[in-house]
Amino acid sequence: MAFLGPNDKLVPDGKNGKVYRILNGQMLKEPIIDLNSFNMDGLIGIAIAKNQNGPPYVFLYLMRHQ
Repeated sequence: MAFLGPNDKLVPDGKNGKVYRILNGQMLKEPIIDLNSFNMDGLIGIAIAKNQNGPPYVFLYLMRHQ
């Protein structure tokens, strides 16, 4: 889970390769990211880097097939 703000977080669903956004306690219906088209074993982590002069950067850690 990664926090964009006090009431705004991103939650990865590693098994399905999707990232959902929870805003003010409500999960949005559609995932904001769907990685199912990639050849991967799973989504294993998420991190955010805040940017003072623009939007934050979101980093996803993926496990790929060898």
